[in-house]
Formats: sequence, structure tokens, C-alpha cells
Amino acid sequence: MRVVAVGTSVVADPAARMPGRGAYLHPDLECLAAAERRRAFGRALRVPAPLDTTALHDALAGAARSEEPPPRAAARSVRPVEASGAPRGASTGSVRRQVEKR
Repeated sequence: MRVVAVGTSVVADPAARMPGRGAYLHPDLECLAAAERRRAFGRALRVPAPLDTTALHDALAGAARSEEPPPRAAARSVRPVEASGAPRGASTGSVRRQVEKR
């Protein structure tokens, strides 16, 4: 996700159309916290003053809520298959005999 400095705050630029120097951030709250801890926004955006990231926090928190995956349906049980095509544990002798007879 592209971010830009607008005044003294950092805002998301999802369309990548806002003017000015931009920086890219993985759209995850943990990555945002790491960037704040390292003071990366000031260096990347070449802004000398501390930047407010409240708008960016709100944008990422809203995106995280809207992108939650729906609950998964119960998975069907699938039996593993051997290379011969027979289910695991099944006798492959009868299959081999049929192939040999041909």
C-alpha cells in the first residue's frame, strides 16, 4: 500500500495518484507498528518533523475488519491414494495381476 505525507500526517494512497513523495507499506497493522518503532516514515518520506499515523491506523484497521475470511465449511475426508491408483492400504496384487494378463 502506498502512503504519502500530507502536512504532518501519513495517509494511505490506495490509487497511487496523490502528489508528493510516497513510500510503500505492507497493509498489516504489525508492519505499521514496526515502521513507527523504527521511525521509517520520516526517513522514507523525507519529512523532518514527526508524523501522525492515526489516519493510517484507521485505514488499516478498517481494511482488516472488511477482509476477514468467511467461516470455512467442514472439510470432507479424503483418502490418500498410492501411485498405483489404489487407496492406501488396499491390496495392489489384484491390480497387478490384471495388468499382467493383458
